[in-house]
Amino acid sequence: VAYAQTKSALVAQTRLLAQELGPDIRVNGIAPGAILPPPGKGQEVLETRAVRNPLRRVGAADDITRTVMFLLESPFITGEIVHVSGGEHLAAGKSYGE
Repeated sequence: VAYAQTKSALVAQTRLLAQELGPDIRVNGIAPGAILPPPGKGQEVLETRAVRNPLRRVGAADDITRTVMFLLESPFITGEIVHVSGGEHLAAGKSYGE
């Protein structure tokens, strides 16, 4: 319950700050899914999560970097949370198998 409350609070805070700080400052958030750690650092655990999203893979740090760059280069986007999760957030608990 605490995790869900915190997550909801971050979404609300992002939207509120976007309203308060605009037009000079844009505020957005990134909600990452399973992202691969550096080699040899628990990679097997994250790979079991690959079947939890429609793309059937875990993300890489570059997936987050590209999203940050997209948001930095998008002057008309504010108050948004971008899910970088391979679609894992679409169906919590569902397994897509192989």
